[in-house]
Amino acid sequence: PYTASMAADEVAQLVVCIATPPGLTTLKAAELDVGETGLAFTPMPNHPTTRIQFPFPVDASGAKARFVKNEGAVHITLPTAKH
Repeated sequence: PYTASMAADEVAQLVVCIATPPGLTTLKAAELDVGETGLAFTPMPNHPTTRIQFPFPVDASGAKARFVKNEGAVHITLPTAKH
């Protein structure tokens, strides 16, 4: 029921887009857990959790999530890890 896409851009960040359930109007009850190698996103209680493994390590402390209501998606921007 959910789709996810990932794209790495030229400024060394990973952008993950996850479709949200129809009718979702806020992310107040959402849970987002981001680690260096992947994330888990639950849009609201009693809904499936989307789990995504990243193709390369990211800096989880720099994660930024934005709900794009007109797209019915959440966009999560993650800087790549600096090693």
